[in-house]
Amino acid sequence: MKEKIRAAVIGAGMIARAAHIPALLSAGESVELVAVCDRDPETAAACAKDFSVPRWYADEEALLREERPDLVCVCTPNGTHVRITRLALENGANVICEKPLALSYREGLGLYRLAEEKGLCLAACQTQRFQRGILAAQEYVSEGLLGTPYYGDIERIRRRGIPTWGNFLKRSANGGGALADIGVHAIDAILWIMGNPRVLGVTGVSSRAIIAGENQVRSSSRECGMLSGPEISVLAQTADSDVEDFATGMIRTEKAPITFRIGWAAHLPDANRLTVLGDRMGLTAPDMRVYGALGQDQCDFTPRLFPLGPWDNQPFSGHYYLIHNVADALLGRARLVIRPEETLNTLAAIDLFYMSAEAGREAKREEIEIRPGAGEHRRRGTASAGV
Repeated sequence: MKEKIRAAVIGAGMIARAAHIPALLSAGESVELVAVCDRDPETAAACAKDFSVPRWYADEEALLREERPDLVCVCTPNGTHVRITRLALENGANVICEKPLALSYREGLGLYRLAEEKGLCLAACQTQRFQRGILAAQEYVSEGLLGTPYYGDIERIRRRGIPTWGNFLKRSANGGGALADIGVHAIDAILWIMGNPRVLGVTGVSSRAIIAGENQVRSSSRECGMLSGPEISVLAQTADSDVEDFATGMIRTEKAPITFRIGWAAHLPDANRLTVLGDRMGLTAPDMRVYGALGQDQCDFTPRLFPLGPWDNQPFSGHYYLIHNVADALLGRARLVIRPEETLNTLAAIDLFYMSAEAGREAKREEIEIRPGAGEHRRRGTASAGV
């Protein structure tokens, strides 16, 4: 068994610089970062220089062929995740891929089957799992403290947080808008908290009312998701966008329904709240408030939660915990926190949302599992019906 993992990063944009590379470097006793790659040679060279990475490449195939890394972090636009992840797996590398792993359930299933055939690890960056309040909620539900969960809700709203960099506003590159960007985290987290109940169907509606009608309202880089670097005032230029800024609907699971409201921009205050109701108690996370009864009295309380570990205050703390968990798993010291069946369940919910929004009806699980090639031909983004 290896004593140290040779790692490489493909894609040298914001999430690589702010999250993956610092997290890999923080695992220096277990991980050696040997190379970075970006299709833009200047970006690749600058990234390697800034982080003292020995080598850089402008071609991912050359990197994989010459470096033979044990672990690859895929930090490229969503539309390239499947191709690059498959290429890395075929070249014998374990993979950590940014969310969402794929733009359809069947594509994700194909990647996990390939990883299993190769005996390799594949993990998606579902990093909300490593927030202290989310972890506590999952523990409380799994231990039965809430009783039987019968309802879940997601409220993930940005007042004005339309991304202003990269390819987030193009469905050809991002696969969708707010749901494919920030919604994937919330959906994964609440499904995990509730015990990963199988997603059976989704009824969804999307809107692009703000993107379509407004591009001159200022927000901050933090509000748009740029958690590292200086906070600056930004304007979202949305004229050429073709993705949704708001998504709402219901996920029907085998155990309980989950409603959701997810938006990059809305005339509402910022919100980041998951709600789970059980027949004994209810809770909200990640703020972690618990609602129940003590004898004949209603009893509401807030648990005292201690830090998860040394990286809690990092801008992208979840990436640190995830990358350390994957490294420890590869070195035989831990089990993976994020399991294939959980990521596939999240991908099913996302796939079914866009199908439902386009068709104006509930989309059912069997539609993406049975029909050959289903989920791979559709273009993600705007639905025909608005909110």
